[in-house]
Amino acid sequence: MKLAFFVIPILGFVIGYSTFQAFDKSATERKMAYSQKDEVLSVSVETLPSATPTPTITPYPKPTNLPTRIPTTTEIPTPTPTRVITAPSDLEPLFDEFSKTFNVDKYKLKKIADCESHFNRGVWKDPYAGMYQFSETTWTKYRNMMGKDPDINLRFGARESIETAAYVLSIGGGHIWPTCSK
Repeated sequence: MKLAFFVIPILGFVIGYSTFQAFDKSATERKMAYSQKDEVLSVSVETLPSATPTPTITPYPKPTNLPTRIPTTTEIPTPTPTRVITAPSDLEPLFDEFSKTFNVDKYKLKKIADCESHFNRGVWKDPYAGMYQFSETTWTKYRNMMGKDPDINLRFGARESIETAAYVLSIGGGHIWPTCSK
């Protein structure tokens, strides 16, 4: 037991001294590191004992483009006005009559006559003639389908040409006027 009284203080002294040296050694290392400015940046967190963690620089997020809450306007297409086609007054009753008889668009019937001849019944350019510029074969074909007189000279008559054109449109034959029936 006497030995314990003697050994314990010596053991305590040795342990305390070695701890002091270790502490003193790390303090000396810290002083050297701080005294050399160039080396301060190269000192890592592991070599410097610290009770608090070393803060790191965290980049801030860059702002993103957030959607706007203001609605964007879309242009509404403006309808193109329909051109008013005025036929000679003596032809208006014929356009009314045959557009109703054959259930076709009166405007389209007038538009084709205006486009083909400007309502001129006497226009002739071989092989086409009349207000709707029917060729002889086309006139004969459709007049026979209608059960009407196929005489090619009737192409120059307003009543016969408007009636035939209305019939052609009623059976879907507008393609015979490729430009004017659009």
